[in-house]
Amino acid sequence: MKINLTQNTQTTGNGWNYGIPGGGEPLVKIKTHANEREYKFGNWNVRGYAAKEAEINGILSSRNIDFAVMSETKKKGSGTIESGNYIVIYSGVDKKTRAAGGVMLHIHNKHRENIDSYNIWHERIVSARMRLKKDFLTIIGVYAPEEGREEQSEEFYEQLQRAVQAVNPEDKLVIAGDLNAQVGDKRVKTVTGMYGTEGMNTNGKRLIDFCTFNGLRIMNTFYQHKKDHKMTWSNTRGQSSMIDHFIANENAAKKFLDVRTYRGLEIGTDHHFVQG
Repeated sequence: MKINLTQNTQTTGNGWNYGIPGGGEPLVKIKTHANEREYKFGNWNVRGYAAKEAEINGILSSRNIDFAVMSETKKKGSGTIESGNYIVIYSGVDKKTRAAGGVMLHIHNKHRENIDSYNIWHERIVSARMRLKKDFLTIIGVYAPEEGREEQSEEFYEQLQRAVQAVNPEDKLVIAGDLNAQVGDKRVKTVTGMYGTEGMNTNGKRLIDFCTFNGLRIMNTFYQHKKDHKMTWSNTRGQSSMIDHFIANENAAKKFLDVRTYRGLEIGTDHHFVQG
């Protein structure tokens, strides 16, 4: 079922809608200063959404998730739907194109009246601005191109930069999704913590540069956990990496409690659910 929400957009020459400044898988808990309420966030590369919709909604509901980003959904087009207990803002490839990529932002129905606005920036980027008791929270859901796709990556980060620049600087900002970025285990002042994982790829360096420029922190790297609780992707050959991230500005970062991965939830994807 489609729903009506307020979309704050302006259209540019390439046909995508970009947000108006000031408007508007990992799972973590974040508190707001208003009443120290915990908000639970989810982030999961689901490798296709349609056949798994009911199962995903059941998992989110059973875990009392407030906001969740689903990447590689393979849902075409863009817009809003209502699915189970969630309002879903989605974006993907053109309906005439073969299904690929795609991102969704799930917002629990109990927060319906707190949705200030939403934006669809790109087939890989969506956002929503939520009214809290005393301030605002902007959530940006993303699915970055895979390693080695330089032209697509440049376009993606150009549009992500537009989305970040449109955020009111007083807002709490959380970016979540599959960034396909290995950021290594070396501490980068204000950007990464002491608990990253070994290995860095080109996407990881690009993400660190992006976060440095925008004053953002990669929150997965700030919490000490055993290796299995850090890695967000693994395969049957024993390879694993941390590529699905939670990123926050200073206003939001200081409210985070934890970020970690749980492997007990299986829906036919090689990515793992992350929970705080």
